[in-house]
Amino acid sequence: MLKKKIWKPFAGVVFLITLASAALAAFALIRLDILPEKYLLLFFALEAAALLAVALLLYAGINKKPGGARRARRAVGFFFCILIVAGNFFASSVLTDFDRTKEIIGGGRERVALVGVYVPRGDAAQTLADTASYRYGVLGGFEKGNSDYALSEIKNRLGAAVDAREYASISEAITALRGGEVRALAVNENYLDLLAEGESFGGLAEELRLIEEFEVPLTEAASGDAGAGSLFGSLLPSRPERTEQLSAAEKVEKNKSLVLYLSGSDTRAATLSTGRSDVNILMVIDPVSDQILLVNTPRDYYVPNPALGGGMDKLTHCGLFGAYNSMTALEELYGVEIDNYCQINFTGFEKLIDALGGVTLNNPRAFSSSSGYFFPEGEITLDGAQALAYGREREAFGDGDLARGRNLMRLIAAMVDKAKSDGASLLMNYPSILDSLEGMFATDLSPDEISALVKLAIRDLSRWEVRSTGVSGNGGMMRTAAGGDVPLYVMWPDEAQVSRTAAAIEKVLRGERISEDELG
Repeated sequence: MLKKKIWKPFAGVVFLITLASAALAAFALIRLDILPEKYLLLFFALEAAALLAVALLLYAGINKKPGGARRARRAVGFFFCILIVAGNFFASSVLTDFDRTKEIIGGGRERVALVGVYVPRGDAAQTLADTASYRYGVLGGFEKGNSDYALSEIKNRLGAAVDAREYASISEAITALRGGEVRALAVNENYLDLLAEGESFGGLAEELRLIEEFEVPLTEAASGDAGAGSLFGSLLPSRPERTEQLSAAEKVEKNKSLVLYLSGSDTRAATLSTGRSDVNILMVIDPVSDQILLVNTPRDYYVPNPALGGGMDKLTHCGLFGAYNSMTALEELYGVEIDNYCQINFTGFEKLIDALGGVTLNNPRAFSSSSGYFFPEGEITLDGAQALAYGREREAFGDGDLARGRNLMRLIAAMVDKAKSDGASLLMNYPSILDSLEGMFATDLSPDEISALVKLAIRDLSRWEVRSTGVSGNGGMMRTAAGGDVPLYVMWPDEAQVSRTAAAIEKVLRGERISEDELG
């Protein structure tokens, strides 16, 4: 062991490094502002106790004669300094990553529309250059901005403009391609998926071949700013007006309840694009009663589409015009104001479950998914791919989309339970969790509001009670505002169930407890 005249400055440097690491972790924690005051004070108390302990171990008996006990104390003190420094730097790294991620995903972010160039599957064209002499079919109306953007990009790539014919609907454009009126299409990929729902275009995916893809940047515009010649993004509905102008952070601070819209996009792209919203769940959070109510609304619910002048449409189609459009449709359905949205695509959901280390839930009935997984009855543990298959499956059930909604809410409840019961695993996997959100998760919550909600969740983590409910109706074939003349499957709302669910939402918002019997 080092002699006294060497040990004192050496121990001083070691202690200063330890102290600096503690200060760095404390600064990162205060700056992030996600810990409730009681946990923050506990952190400072533990850090202070640890620093005092290592100081005593490093310096106790420094003026006494060397001995085995003193050498052992110094070795233990040095070892604990290494552990404390490593722990503080790890914590600082995780907190810094979280701060960076919430800045990236918070406050809304740029979206893209994916416009593809398609030719018939048997066409000779293999690249964009091969279509230079082709006549293109494009969409007008709400899609004109996307079409103009794509034609501009094609012109830049080919060095010359292409011949293009505009159509009022995707069904007209497909008919023109089938009849040889045009030889290629440049259309929003979401509309091909939408059209494939109809019986007359059921084999559409096998008819077409994608040869090029363009990303059209989208932004939500201020109310009244939409113009016929502007990009599709400027036509996206803006945030709905609010009677109470409190942010989510202010509501958390005042112990007020709030409502979040959880949207699951049907895209699998590595970046979040506009698309049909296959998952539409309201999360009603009341910090007074520590209740979370999850409300599922089927994707096929036949509701007014705010972006298309209130024309009757499937709820899932509302997502084609942005999350705020879906929020407005749900607000009108339930008569409730929604504070913010969180949207994740299928790829992001799969990665998030894996980052959590999987989830465990109780499956009420055995079934096999169309993707090849078998889920037995009883308690099951799912990884990301299995959870995605479990949450997406509807063909295995007689009530299809309704069963899928119930399974999705079981998954969300399982994720909450995972966080409540396995905090250590959650902390260790935090970097992976953050990575899973980048590019595939979007929210209009500001970074400060994200911090406030995390703080709220941590404050009473073990006390949150999650309940779920949903609505249903009768199905049939109808034309839709987004689908045009092609009849698609829709579900007419059961007004009694909608009223019952709206009443349950209002009860939670008032801070009153609800029972399973009230949810039906």
